[in-house]
Formats: sequence, structure tokens, C-alpha cells
Amino acid sequence: MKTTILVYAFTLCLASLNALIPPPISTSYELAEAVVAALQHESVDDYEKLIPTSKELGQLVEDNQDFYGTHLMETKAELQLNYTANTIPEMKRTFELVIEQGKKKGIDWSKVQLESVKFGATENDIHIVLNYSGNHFQLRLEKVLRIKGEWRATQFITLV
Repeated sequence: MKTTILVYAFTLCLASLNALIPPPISTSYELAEAVVAALQHESVDDYEKLIPTSKELGQLVEDNQDFYGTHLMETKAELQLNYTANTIPEMKRTFELVIEQGKKKGIDWSKVQLESVKFGATENDIHIVLNYSGNHFQLRLEKVLRIKGEWRATQFITLV
């Protein structure tokens, strides 16, 4: 009986944990949906979850260690410093700026709907077409990354 209860409790814990882990973002459209959801909630924390972590960026550097050669450790250390000092604050600033610019244009972010996703000059430049009360506008995500098949946003987000 105790074993059955323990197995059941363990299964519940695993199910709860799986509910907390978001599925990977495997398309540009899924990334756009996640960005729009963050805007609808006006949540910089939700948006931050969409950008690569410093660990992921460090892994990219390691994966390309032939390019960095003897400067690998120096590059990783500089990347970590830059991430903390510049990338995260800039991401928060630009996300909050998009929210404020939209409000000045009369946009109620909670009612915005995703219309479509287009690529700019490259696949790393995404234009998200949004609809609010019949009016269309665009968000531009620049320098998006694909890390191990997962689409990731960056601090470069603007309301066009």
C-alpha cells in the first residue's frame, strides 16, 4: 500500500513539473504567439523567458570554439558580463518601451490579436502583424536566434 501511494505521489509530482516547463518554441509563429502573450500580460518576466540565457549563449560560444581559439574563455567571460550589464537591462527597457508606445497609440495590449508573421531581410528578422480593434500594426524582432532548433527572441524588439 505504501509503495502504491509513493508511486502515485511521485507521478503527481512529475506531472506537476511537466506543467511548469513550457514546450520548446519550434517555429517563428510559436515565438510570435509567446511574444504576443507577454505583451497581453504586459509581463517583462514572460518576455525574458523567450530570450536565450547566458548559459545558452555560452554554449553557443563553446560549440564554435574553433572560431574563438585561444580566446574562448575570455569570450565567455566577456559574454557573461555583457549579458548581465547590458543585454538584460536593454531587453527590459525595449519591452517596456513597446508597451508604453502602444498605450500612447491607444492600444489595450490585453486585447491585441496575432494576425501573421513575416520575415524581414533574413529569417533572423521577424515582423509580427497584430490587430487591435480592426487596426493593424507591426512588431519587429531583430536578430532572433535558433538554438538547437528552438526559436529565441532577443532584446531587439520595436513597435513599427
